[in-house]
Amino acid sequence: TKKELLLADASLHGRVLDLGSGEGVNLRYLCGKSAPEVNEVVCIEPNSSLLEHLRSAAARAERDASNYGLDVRVTVFHGTLDDYEMQHGPACAHSFDCVTLFFVLCSVPGLEDTLSSLSRLLRRSECSRVVFMEHVGASKAHIRFAQRAVQPVWDLIGAGCQLCRDTGSVLARTGAETGAWDMKDIPRPGHDLVFGGGLVPCVYGYACGPETHDSLR
Repeated sequence: TKKELLLADASLHGRVLDLGSGEGVNLRYLCGKSAPEVNEVVCIEPNSSLLEHLRSAAARAERDASNYGLDVRVTVFHGTLDDYEMQHGPACAHSFDCVTLFFVLCSVPGLEDTLSSLSRLLRRSECSRVVFMEHVGASKAHIRFAQRAVQPVWDLIGAGCQLCRDTGSVLARTGAETGAWDMKDIPRPGHDLVFGGGLVPCVYGYACGPETHDSLR
């Protein structure tokens, strides 16, 4: 899958923060056989209804890693990114080697604030990674118009999901302003990964730490 290829290309390692882990369906890609250089995954999830599944997935990921002779710790934090920072204080600054973002930035209350927080948590190293796969506002005017027309209805059922966010641009700008990651180009909505009959295009790729360049699709 595109997700597997993306994560393999990004070479996850060390300590990974997975924001908005949901039920933990991505954990099999974030550690163990799929990412043998990862030794810890911290899953941040604010939705209490998903925690039971997430904790089961975390325990399963640890067992699977152990079966391959790998010692991996997977922890679940119930709360928001702000909650995590407040609870752990200055000790969590620059404490993660990689951040993974899979269809989560569409629904965070403040996109810029969230990315600023991530920039504080990411280790300053050219080996650091921010891996993302997010749906975004369409670049084609008629599709963007349709997204805006659908948004009021989507607000009722979409758990805060915003269809028209320019997430790729904000990712690039935050990286440049904070110096936390380097994106050579602004990722553009792609046509090879879409949902809803083309109504929901996506950007995906990864950004590297300072003084390197990212891989984008």
